[in-house]
Order: sequence, then C-alpha cells, then structure tokens
Amino acid sequence: MHNRRQHEPDPISLDPLTQAALGASVGGVVAGRKLGLGRALAWGAVAGALPDIDLLANIGDDPFLNLRHHRGVTHALWFAPVFGSALGWLLWRWRRRAGPDPGWAPWVRLMMLSMLSHPLLDLFTHYGTQLWAPFSDQRFALPAVPAVDPAYTSILLLGLIGAWIGRQRFRQVLGVALMVSTAYLGVGLACNVRVETQVRQQLVEEGVVFERVGVFPTFMQLPLRRVVVVGGGEVRVGFVSAWRACRVEWGPVGRLPSAAELAALLKTEQGRTFAWFTNRWLAVATAGGANLRYSDLRFGFSREPAEGLWSVTLNLDPATVPVYANQRPTFDWQTVAELFAAAFPSGCAVWRGRSPAPV
Repeated sequence: MHNRRQHEPDPISLDPLTQAALGASVGGVVAGRKLGLGRALAWGAVAGALPDIDLLANIGDDPFLNLRHHRGVTHALWFAPVFGSALGWLLWRWRRRAGPDPGWAPWVRLMMLSMLSHPLLDLFTHYGTQLWAPFSDQRFALPAVPAVDPAYTSILLLGLIGAWIGRQRFRQVLGVALMVSTAYLGVGLACNVRVETQVRQQLVEEGVVFERVGVFPTFMQLPLRRVVVVGGGEVRVGFVSAWRACRVEWGPVGRLPSAAELAALLKTEQGRTFAWFTNRWLAVATAGGANLRYSDLRFGFSREPAEGLWSVTLNLDPATVPVYANQRPTFDWQTVAELFAAAFPSGCAVWRGRSPAPV
C-alpha cells in the first residue's frame, strides 16, 4: 500500500486523453470540412483538454485550494462560449494568411463547441462541476461513469481512427462515435437507477431506516457501484454490480458527524471547503486522542465508511486547522482483475473491497 501524502493535491479528473479525444471528435464534426480534418482534430483536441488549466492554481502545496478551484471557472458553462469564441477568432486571424481563408465562423465554432464538451463530460462523473462559477459554487454531478473508463475512451479513439482511415465519410464516422459514447453515459445513469431501486427494496426488507442513498461509480468499468446508505446518524457502505441483481453485503456501520463535530469542522475555512466539496457525504471516526477523521464517502474501495480515498483530520484539543490526507490502495493488475470480476460476476459473489494504507 502507498503511504499517505499529507499535503499533496489529489484531484479526480477525467484523463486528458479522453477529454482530448472528445474535443477532437466534436471538432472534426463541426469544422472538418471547412478547415481540413487534420487541423480540426488537432485544435479540437487542444480545446477539449484546455479547461483543465485550472489545475495550475494548485502549483502550491495547499490541497484545499485545489478542491476549491478545480472544475471551477474554466468549467463553467459560460467559459467556452466566451473564451472559446475569442480563441477561435484569434486562431482565424493567425491562420488566415497561411492558405485559403474559410472565414472566422468555423474556427469559432470549433473552439467553442470542443471546449464546451469538457465540462459537459465532467458533469457525468461524481466529483462535481461548478457549472455556474463564479456566480455560484454549487457542484453539479450525474454519477454515470468513473473518472477513468477505458471503454468510453476506446469508443472515441476508434471513431477517430476510423474517421482518419475513411476520410470520405469522416463526419458520419465521428457522429456515430459521439452518439454511441453519449449512449454509454446513459447506460451509466441507468446502472445507478437499477442499483438504487434494488438497494432501497433491500433496505425496506431488512428494516433499515434510511434517509439518503448514494450510488457512485468505482474505477475503469461501468457496472460495479459503490453504495452509501445514510440514516439515523449511521452510515453503511457496500458494493454491487448492476450487471447482476445481488443483495448488498454491508460493511461495518459507521457514523455521521454529530452537530458539534460538524460545527467544529466548519469553524475553519479548510473544513468548510472539505464539507462543501463532499456535498456533506461525510463519515467521522476517532483517530486517536482528540483527533477526528472526516472521510469523503463518495470515493473508496473499502466497505469501512471511515476509509475513504480522501479525508481530513481535526484535532479538537487544542483546536487545529484540518490536515488533508489521501489513501489509495495499490492499483496493480490483481486489483483491476478483481474489479472486473466483481463488475461482471458469474454468480452473487460479494466484492469486499480493498482497504487503503493504515491511517
């Protein structure tokens, strides 16, 4: 297991290859005929990855700054129409003397729509995207796909390869790839609906009081979902595949922060940032002495609620600023094989998860 890294930022963002592939696909469809396929694909890829420049805000060693600003202004819905259009116009001014001038419209359309594809795709993960920043810091999330999903990326890459080989029909090929990849996102949402319906029925049968049920993707595949159930001050975590309707086997019962423990966290700017980032999906556990560890329930590979990927530790006596930590299990081929076996089970074997490094 990897040791914790106390002050290192650890964002979850769709990998640059996926964002670039989506931007290139959009660029090829909307501007390939006017600008040439190669040019449209190349600049579409650049525009598709560009909103993640907000990661530069995390050049320092403050992880809370990253949590606050990543998927912020550059991911807002207004950013692409404004800056994408401006960048497209500048590219037109720069490139118009290099050959036949197609006009400014194809360049503006290319950069604006390719750039807009980035936050729209990020919306379908459960990290949360500030679509109205800086006017609102509300985080929007449709937890359809994990941040790394080879199947989704492969659909786009195959479309790009097919478009390059069959240039006479590149728009049709890219259009099909975009439609199939969008349908894939819909399948991810359908997985959540199926799992949540199944889990709610199971909870009623078990007589478990619940107030909130969260269903989240895991890693590298679509069906295996992390389920978080909150109710009566308690929290339960389990894993289930949408591929096969099996009962969830819950891990140890954890607890939610009490009113006093939540108030203690919210006293500091760092604590408020963490609570806001998690959308209050928080579990709390004693971490020795007067230390409390608050964990993000949405991300993790353990059924122990207090073993989330991200957490902060707060010392109540004397009161201190929260300390950020992340815990990641080692990702090796065995872990990946276990995830895929749990995602596509032949029977109702329960995946018990993997614990992170000791705290």
